[in-house]
Amino acid sequence: MAKDNASALETGLFDELRYGVNSLIDKMESEQSKINKAMFEALDMDQRSVFLKSLKEQGVKAKRMEKITGKEQSTISRTLNRK
Repeated sequence: MAKDNASALETGLFDELRYGVNSLIDKMESEQSKINKAMFEALDMDQRSVFLKSLKEQGVKAKRMEKITGKEQSTISRTLNRK
């Protein structure tokens, strides 16, 4: 019985710790997303195009590019296809 209580306590502590870590990670990702979007906004059109082409060459998928830039796929495609 004491083992069961200790096990339950450990599980509860582990769950609480996991929740705290996941919450912290979510906050960090949100802040990083804001930084990425601001950085992208600060680039001129040629720099945006080079940046997006670099992401594409690295195999970054369209949905991830949307998250990084804060721009919709149609905007990303237009920027990638600029001459």
